[in-house]
Amino acid sequence: PFYGYCRPAAGGRLLFGIETSDREEWRVSDMDFRLDDLLRSTDLRYTEAVLREKIKENFSSYFPPIKNIRWESSKTGLLTFSMDGEPILGPVAEVPGLFVGVAFHSGGFAYNPVSGLLLAELVTDGKTSVNIDAFSPSRFSNEQTEKYLAQTVQQKNVAKRRH
Repeated sequence: PFYGYCRPAAGGRLLFGIETSDREEWRVSDMDFRLDDLLRSTDLRYTEAVLREKIKENFSSYFPPIKNIRWESSKTGLLTFSMDGEPILGPVAEVPGLFVGVAFHSGGFAYNPVSGLLLAELVTDGKTSVNIDAFSPSRFSNEQTEKYLAQTVQQKNVAKRRH
């Protein structure tokens, strides 16, 4: 598997990304957590320099100029997964007025435009142009959700769909 992506960014830049599926789960334990903490890994397999080299390695056969690329910055993020591996899209019954579009795992770039459109339809019209019931937050009970969030699931063991 390739486990990476590239897309154009503002100012003639390119944005490259890589997944680290064998990385241990990262628990967010308090409000002081910062995503950039993930770039300061104590695991030598995941230092910023190692990940940049991995991106070069993964992309060099498709995009040879990457071998000599100058890195402007690095960012990090967390992939989110639902219990069944499908996105969660729609209103949260317990919080009137709250609509969510989450758990797209690594497919966010693909899902964002359509999920934004569907959520906008739902918020403004109260319905969507296609049926999104299968992605409703209410498909999981509070008890199921609490149990799922309490367990440790490695990314490589999560139901991950490539749509």
